[in-house]
Amino acid sequence: MKSRYVQLLLGFGISVALVASLLRIVDLGAVVTAIGLADIRLIPLAIATYLIAMLIRSLVWRRLLPVTLTVSTFALLQMVLVGFAVSYVMPLRVGEIARAFMLRNRAGVNYGTVIASLVAERVLDGVAVTGILLLSLLFLPAGRFALALGGVLGVIFVAAFGVLMVAAMQPERASRLVHLVARLSPVQRTKIDRLGQNFVHALEPLRDWRRMAWLLVLVTMGWLCQFAVFYLLMLAFNLSGGFPMAMLGGSVANFATLLPSAPGFVGTFDAALIKLFVEIQNTNLNAAAAYALVVHAVLVVPVVVLGAFILWRADLSLGQVLGGARRPAVANAETVPAGALGSATRAATRSVVMS
Repeated sequence: MKSRYVQLLLGFGISVALVASLLRIVDLGAVVTAIGLADIRLIPLAIATYLIAMLIRSLVWRRLLPVTLTVSTFALLQMVLVGFAVSYVMPLRVGEIARAFMLRNRAGVNYGTVIASLVAERVLDGVAVTGILLLSLLFLPAGRFALALGGVLGVIFVAAFGVLMVAAMQPERASRLVHLVARLSPVQRTKIDRLGQNFVHALEPLRDWRRMAWLLVLVTMGWLCQFAVFYLLMLAFNLSGGFPMAMLGGSVANFATLLPSAPGFVGTFDAALIKLFVEIQNTNLNAAAAYALVVHAVLVVPVVVLGAFILWRADLSLGQVLGGARRPAVANAETVPAGALGSATRAATRSVVMS
């Protein structure tokens, strides 16, 4: 619990420091003027494109869940929107807990299976975004920072992907390792063991190489669709660089959200995007700040509004979707230690965060 408070304070501290630094160097009047001169007709198209990216994410998630699941892709899309909305407005990026609860509440899927699908999704995200970042460097003089970032994160995500694949291909050994770890736990050994065994069993979709190749293609398509949002808004602000710059900016900005920050990734996302455009494209600082602000708003505001609307229609509160209060329909649902679920989902969301 103490570590959570430290992470929360650190995140707010970093966000405040970055925002304060930006406010010292930008001309707010010029930023507002740049926004006023932008072609706002492209903003609705950018929002629609982002929602298509979310739909593709839902398709990926569906393919990482058991084939016997009867929940529709549209229902999963609603859960994805709620998950991202919660991550945008709540500290510590707890949106994945909301997704896990909603799927458990809707279809009775055990938490181990849900967590496995979310971890696999995040690792695939990391591999795809790293590949896109490195691809963009073939067209742009991005410098050492972006190259080092892509190389380091590439190693990390490829290693994580390898671990998941080994666990998927060797389920018996993975299960024995989980059982051993559970036995060493001082508390709630049975629940931790059951959670871990369900996690290992849920990695079965990764055993089919052809299915895995299709998943990687689908994930990459989703990210390219999301980076099309960055490109459309570049056109709105008449910024140079083309789609390669949109890929690079989107990749770096999203990886910047791995840093601790306030809810909504305030400061980290914006500072990385501004710095990149100023240094690589020699974009005017105020124009870059205006662009980053609008991109951030387009990625966050519609999702928060839709997520809130979905929760309202479902008669659910934030406390319920975060596991604080369960509806009668799941009174007998499998429970899991809050620490175990929180640790697993935080580990998953640290890998890469869609902004």
